[in-house]
Amino acid sequence: MGCSNWTGAFRALAFFSLAALSLACLGLYGTLSYLVHIRQRETALRLALGAAPRQVLQRVVARGLRVVVPGCAAGLALTAALGRVLSGCFMACRSTTR
Repeated sequence: MGCSNWTGAFRALAFFSLAALSLACLGLYGTLSYLVHIRQRETALRLALGAAPRQVLQRVVARGLRVVVPGCAAGLALTAALGRVLSGCFMACRSTTR
């Protein structure tokens, strides 16, 4: 069975992959936005009491990275695992085949 029969399936897969990536980015934006919002008064108070803006920014970025990095690591691990599983389904197709 050649790869020409799978063209529509690959296009659908690409579309849904792009949709999933878009939803993941929106979720990440929403999470980080919420984290910044709930710390808004704390940030204003720190600045009013004389904290350097750079220190406040570093604190916000560090808190955001504590959420983002584990999520990205889990996503990459799952992607690698599922990629190996799904590669067995498409043995007839090579990346150079047209």
